Amino acid sequence: MMKALILIIFITYLSLNCCAQLGCPVGYENGPNTIINSNFDQGIIGFYTDYKKNKSKEWFEGSIYVTDNPGSVHNNYKLCLDTAFKGLNQLLIVDGSQDRSKIVWQQKVLVQPSTEYYFSIFFATLLKTNPAQLEISINDKRLSKPFDYHYQHCKGSLFFCFWNSGQVTEADLKIRAVTTDVMGNDFVLDNIQFFSCNKKVEISPVIEKKKSDSIVYHFNISNTKSQLIKNVKALIKSAEDTFQIKSYVDSSGQFNIKLKNRPYYLSLQAQDYFKLIDTLYYSDNDTVIAKNYHLVALDSGMVFTIKNLVFDRSSSGLSEDVKRELGSLIEMLNDNPTISLEINGHTDNQGDAVKNYELSLERVTNVKNYLTENGIEKKRLNGIGFGGTKPLIGYGTDEERKANRRVEFVIVKKK
Repeated sequence: MMKALILIIFITYLSLNCCAQLGCPVGYENGPNTIINSNFDQGIIGFYTDYKKNKSKEWFEGSIYVTDNPGSVHNNYKLCLDTAFKGLNQLLIVDGSQDRSKIVWQQKVLVQPSTEYYFSIFFATLLKTNPAQLEISINDKRLSKPFDYHYQHCKGSLFFCFWNSGQVTEADLKIRAVTTDVMGNDFVLDNIQFFSCNKKVEISPVIEKKKSDSIVYHFNISNTKSQLIKNVKALIKSAEDTFQIKSYVDSSGQFNIKLKNRPYYLSLQAQDYFKLIDTLYYSDNDTVIAKNYHLVALDSGMVFTIKNLVFDRSSSGLSEDVKRELGSLIEMLNDNPTISLEINGHTDNQGDAVKNYELSLERVTNVKNYLTENGIEKKRLNGIGFGGTKPLIGYGTDEERKANRRVEFVIVKKK
């Protein structure tokens, strides 16, 4: 149950299903990049765009240009010549259009059904006062809210997310600029990657080797800033649930243990951090394995959601699935008694605005009541209803807009 909570928190905190992660998770191998001309070294080819190719270097809304020296074609990027953009090869410079429907970049690729894919984009916006906002979608389903928080003038940031292909065999990847104010909303794109995450498969050697009876694990635990975390509690359970080991990570942030060579479940937990859960697999070759883990801090103001915590249309009731997911949240609150939450209720943006507002409050109230009925103090919970004023999906089918009918949690207090 807790695994689902940890997964969605990781995605949201680093932003998305879509946080910088350079490839597939531990235990998976990066497949080949399927994007044609992913770093724009071949110019403006291999992808569709509604934008016009800029040939005169006299910039206008809805235009694009490829160069390895942004400052030479766009005055506002001259300050970047000696910083991040120097020596990065070709980049795509975009002068954002006021027409939000225009596609900046689009490419269709074939995919394998029921496969996890990694999608990443190098992105740098021009002005802090009017940062460019991008909307990323696959098969016309938006992956997140339009984002602009990657502003670092003359420095790039990495947007990435994971996407499961489900039953489809083609992925239609699109990038749109959705900033309404076009003054100074220019930005740069580069190094677009889209590849499968394939489970690592151990290939048996020609000469058969006897599998080791035991493995020594060396765990290094820190926060996302690579800083030492004190008093991390480690719990290891066998996959068959026949035994478990509890221990504390030592003062150096390390935890060493020798185990029989079989699968295990590992959980790492510390005060004011989200619990981390991982699976340790048996090994045919290694007798010593080192693993690095980074725990995500419960910072004030952090917003997160819980997987499957969505509602049917015009409904505020808590299904059994929702209650199971809330059990993970209750566990987190019990483990961190100094944390308080603001619970934000949202509805679809269809229908009567007043009724939507009332419905969002009902959803918040029902979640609060369930938490308090399970031992969480009322003073630790505050609720706000937003109705349909903050949709994640502004258009599409009812199934696609289901993501709007949600509850979000904000950490608002740390004593």
